[in-house]
Order: sequence, then structure tokens, then C-alpha cells
Amino acid sequence: MARLESPQKHTRDNMRVLKEIENSAYYSKLMHNMVLDLLDQVDEASTDLAKQLEAETAVMPIQRENGRIVMPLSPEYDNGLCHHVAQVLLISELKKALDHELAVVAAWAIHQGDSKNSVAKAMHKHASDLFSKRNLIGGDIQRLCAAHDAMEEHPDDSRYDKIAVKLHDGFIYEILR
Repeated sequence: MARLESPQKHTRDNMRVLKEIENSAYYSKLMHNMVLDLLDQVDEASTDLAKQLEAETAVMPIQRENGRIVMPLSPEYDNGLCHHVAQVLLISELKKALDHELAVVAAWAIHQGDSKNSVAKAMHKHASDLFSKRNLIGGDIQRLCAAHDAMEEHPDDSRYDKIAVKLHDGFIYEILR
């Protein structure tokens, strides 16, 4: 969406469209279908990757018979990470990566001039809850916004060309000019 004449008008327009999406059966169904399509892709990919992880973590004991290596093919030796648990692990890691991505995109939107209220509403949260001290992703967004602001305040200082921001879970995100 193109920038409007003023930040207030832009915020009002965002809030109007977000409200339309929430209240319209058509937009709600559209969002629901997009999310389901994404989840279908995640399910297929995570199933395939979980089976691959199961195979790669399987430990096959090596036996020697008459000086030759024999690898038993018995299922009792296939003691790798079960693909069901591997799928849970992969989706858990995906959720963590999505939280990082959400914080980065939200911080960039705020830095570009979108209001905290619009961003919070898009995340189905109230701005005061999202940006409170107890909300971990809100803290990440604030740290990322502060880094963007610091970079903008020092346009000629090469020390601000790359800023490392530590997120709540220890992940380091680097912002580049």
C-alpha cells in the first residue's frame, strides 16, 4: 500500500482495512485459506524433512564377519529420532524462526512509519500489551526499532553500518545499512 498524505491518515486507513478483514466473511475466508495453504506446504515439507532426519540420525551398528563389514538391516537397529518427534522438533524450530521474522517485519513496519497500533492490531494484540515489558516479542520489536533509529541518527558513522540486536531467546539479528 502506498504511503498516504499523512501518518495519521495512513494509520486510519490501515485500521479500517484491518477491521474490514476481521469483520468481512470474504476476507476472513481468504486469510483462512492462505494460512491453510501455507500450513499444507509446511506439513508436507516437515513430513519429508522429518523422515530424512530420522534416516540421518539412525545408528546402525557395524559388525565384522570374516574381516568384512556387515550392516544389519533389522528395524531394531534403526534407533534414530522418530519421524513424528522430528516433525514436532522441526515445527517448533519453525515457530521460533517465525517469531524472529515477525519481530523483524513488525519493527521494519514501525520504522517505516506505520503506527504501533496498526502493527499490534495486525498481530491480533493490543498495543499496550504487545509493547509491555512482559511481552517477549514486543521487547524484540522495541530493540529492533531502536537499532533502526540509531542507524538512521548516524548516517555517516560506519560503526552503525551493521548493528547486532540480541533477541529475547539469545538469537542475534544483524541489521545492515
